[in-house]
Amino acid sequence: MLDIGFATLYEINTNDDGELSRVHFVDDDSRTMIFDKKSQTNKILSYLMKSYEGFQIGVEGSSKDGNKTILSIGSSSVLPEFFLYDSEKKAVSFLIGSTEALVDFELSEAEYFSYVNSEGIEIPGWFQPAKKGVRSPLVVYIHGGPHGPFEQYGFSPRYHILNQLGYSVYAPNFRGSGGFGLNFQEAGYRRWGTGMIDDMQEGAQALADAGLVDSSMICALGGSYGGYGTAQSLVRHPNFYDCGVIIAGVFDLEEQIKRSDTGGLYSGRAYMANVIGTDPAELRNQSPIKNLNKVKAPMLILHGTKDKRTPFKGAEQMVAALKGTDIDFEYKYYDKEGHGNRKMENRIDEWQRISTFLQRVRASTAKPASGAVSAGE
Repeated sequence: MLDIGFATLYEINTNDDGELSRVHFVDDDSRTMIFDKKSQTNKILSYLMKSYEGFQIGVEGSSKDGNKTILSIGSSSVLPEFFLYDSEKKAVSFLIGSTEALVDFELSEAEYFSYVNSEGIEIPGWFQPAKKGVRSPLVVYIHGGPHGPFEQYGFSPRYHILNQLGYSVYAPNFRGSGGFGLNFQEAGYRRWGTGMIDDMQEGAQALADAGLVDSSMICALGGSYGGYGTAQSLVRHPNFYDCGVIIAGVFDLEEQIKRSDTGGLYSGRAYMANVIGTDPAELRNQSPIKNLNKVKAPMLILHGTKDKRTPFKGAEQMVAALKGTDIDFEYKYYDKEGHGNRKMENRIDEWQRISTFLQRVRASTAKPASGAVSAGE
């Protein structure tokens, strides 16, 4: 039995005989274990891993005869560059780099960060500081899905944009995330608004306790389930978060089950009943719109008018409900956009609004700079 500990499997490759050829996984680093040492592709992978230690080496595709293979080399701070390996010529040639536009930017590396939660379960994730060795305000980035997707090692434009705005990023792979086995994924079922939310908050608290962030401002941000997770974080941990950015979010779990395009099929309805739950009282308890009396922090709501996955009507209902409270909120609807913005002008507008919103919140929470992180702190 292959034992690689608690890690994320990215690729399991077999040879023509059906035997295990290589396994690509990530724990605290990106690694590839080679089993078929006769494979020409594996030989060049082994060579590149030694030559580019600390980088992520990937096999992107091969010709039908297997003589030519496209390889990528990158990291969390370096966009991938692509190479062609010709096994007949036994030669590697450069194909293309992703961009030169980022050469003058100082980009941070993502650091593996895990902790043991209050239920004794290890929660893996990534911490990418705005600037290494300096405490910065924190954005907890909550991924969508939530079951199946997970935060992967690699170059994340979202993390880097937030870094350039002056915020460190914590991206937890909370219970329910994919990539860590079925037991870990199912541990999040019917705990969308409870245990999964606690995993995010406890991880951010662990970073603060370790002295790695400026805890005077901790905000949540995410899209789809991440949008729901952000809104519910403000409900469940109102004294912890200073703000939330909710993109294509869910605000009422009962309405989501009824109106989402996922519920258009019997299999979809059965799936949502299994992972979200069916108890009306519990669904209301885990629905942000039903618990606005607990919210203290400002929120920014961004939603497409044509969204069917997390229906636009839910955002309209949330905004209408917020108007009847004294909660500080902003919102923007994007005409003819679906589940997430596709048009470049809307993507730019979205990030500009996020930047302005975070700056406004920061101005209200700012304290004197805490300086560099000292060894041993």
